[in-house]
Amino acid sequence: MSKTPRTITRIQVADAIDDLDDQLADLQEIKKTVYQNYRGVLASRGFCKEAIKAEASTLKLAIRQRRNIEKDPAKAKERRGLFDEILTEITAVPSRARAREGSAGDDRPLYADIAAAAATAAKLAEEDEATPEDRRKAHIKAAADRAEARSKSAGPRTH
Repeated sequence: MSKTPRTITRIQVADAIDDLDDQLADLQEIKKTVYQNYRGVLASRGFCKEAIKAEASTLKLAIRQRRNIEKDPAKAKERRGLFDEILTEITAVPSRARAREGSAGDDRPLYADIAAAAATAAKLAEEDEATPEDRRKAHIKAAADRAEARSKSAGPRTH
């Protein structure tokens, strides 16, 4: 282990940081080249420009996910569960515009159900004995109640 000097000047710190920034810039250029080479390979295999862009951006997302999993598997699993929950909720229910098109314009039951679900979640969250798990369950129940209320008010989903 190297010994750290007892004194260090501001100019030494600034020079060290500048050197590190230069090294990081060089590494970013190398990373950029790796992605460009990957895009080139995809192009040579017949991928169109849009497919190459989608592949590269999805690969970057997967790499970030892998890093998160390696860093803290439990936290990554929790976030993935929350992500899946949110994605399911926002894709399984018709949008507000489609819901209005399919309804007679009476949104009161929808808002009443949402208000009741939100009140339940708020009540649980305010209670001193409510654990984080209780609050999470209340949030999930409120989200499910909202989704159910929307699906009831929207009627059958058509495209």
